[in-house]
Amino acid sequence: MGIRILNRFVRISLVIGLIQGFFILTYSLPEAWAGMGELTGIGIRSQSMAGSGVALNIDPSACYYNPAGLTGLSFNDGLGFNLELGVSTFDLKAYTKHSTEERHTPRGLDSATNLNLSMACDIGRHLSDYIGNRALVMGVSVLVPTDSLYWWRIQFPEEELYTFYYDDTHRIVAIAGLGMEVTPWLSIGASANFLLELETDTIGPAYITEDDLNKYTPGLGGDGSETYVVMNATLGEAQKTMLEISPIVGIQIRPADSLILGLTYRGELYMDDYGFNLIMIHVQAEGIPPIETDFQYYHHFAHYYTPDQWALGLSYRFSNNLLVTTDVTFMKWSTFLDYFHHRPVNKFKDVYLPRIGIEKCILKRQRLIAGLHGDMILRAGYGFWNSPVPEQRGETNFLDNDKHILALGCEWALDNLGRWWKKPVSINSMFQYHYLIERTYHKLDTGERLKLGGYAYTTGITMEFKL
Repeated sequence: MGIRILNRFVRISLVIGLIQGFFILTYSLPEAWAGMGELTGIGIRSQSMAGSGVALNIDPSACYYNPAGLTGLSFNDGLGFNLELGVSTFDLKAYTKHSTEERHTPRGLDSATNLNLSMACDIGRHLSDYIGNRALVMGVSVLVPTDSLYWWRIQFPEEELYTFYYDDTHRIVAIAGLGMEVTPWLSIGASANFLLELETDTIGPAYITEDDLNKYTPGLGGDGSETYVVMNATLGEAQKTMLEISPIVGIQIRPADSLILGLTYRGELYMDDYGFNLIMIHVQAEGIPPIETDFQYYHHFAHYYTPDQWALGLSYRFSNNLLVTTDVTFMKWSTFLDYFHHRPVNKFKDVYLPRIGIEKCILKRQRLIAGLHGDMILRAGYGFWNSPVPEQRGETNFLDNDKHILALGCEWALDNLGRWWKKPVSINSMFQYHYLIERTYHKLDTGERLKLGGYAYTTGITMEFKL
């Protein structure tokens, strides 16, 4: 009896360990490999135009889109310093449909909220004795997360195979840049994109029956007594906090007052995750005492990856103050790295991401209340995300969709806030809707079909103060 129990325990422990490792290495959530800048854009104004910004110069988020655009920012006559504070939220609502065509909502998809801080300083006005009347502007844009977006879970039975461990990972993103006007028609700029991981606390239970295990390991049991397994895993207990930096460089050409051409390069960026893992297993079978054990190992994952990008943009302002801008970004996803810094056998594909945005001032010097006037500016945009993920017919399951991105935004540019604030203030809000085009994954070895679809939305609001 004891030998039989021990034999069963050893086999169950090994199988659970293999399943746990297999899932961690080969399964990922939708969009888990793209940064928020690629999915939604950075900066409320540019997000209002679906992430267009290579040929714009409207706020400090130019540090990301094209640091050369910093030279076109407007400043108050005082300190020549702009400060922008706000908040934004991204919420992903995905569903999966398996062979039964029944919808499942993947557990672990949550909303991500960021505190937004942007600053710009007109350095050139203080260095005019050295550089003449050329614009020289420094900008900083920071996203501070207050919660996480993705949870990973391993969950049985089979219909839950695509939900994974809880992964509470916080990242802070800071982009600092400098733009300089070389001639009245040419500006250049450079930025550094800083990615700092603050915390990883991955822990979660998986409840597994012997019947579930036998689907993947035939012959494990078969004596008619059900074995109930509880697996608890703690990942990243001793993770090291790392800082990754990638370059951004850009150029803007203004052949006419109303026309801007822009070109930007953004360097590859990924985050390493070093950690200690503890897997605890509790086995409860009918007629035998509970059995408990654990095993430990260290990992080194690359769980965040954004490839090299080249973005080309154009904007034109018509005589009626209507602005139209368009971007096309080439993303070299063929260099994608998996968890162990390896290229998948079925490589990701390089993609082009087009975006278009419009801006129109519909109210000029509108009187709101006594002594308070402002402009009302409306924005809209559209973008198409072409998924770089190839067909997943083998062991890996990198889930992603093509997406339509629709965006709207509104700005009130005020002279002041009356007696509370005597300098210019802008209030910006935006909304984006991402439609995930339903995609079918078909496994060759099992014949299993999985459909993935859904939507995401992001909202945000900021206030900009010109000092």
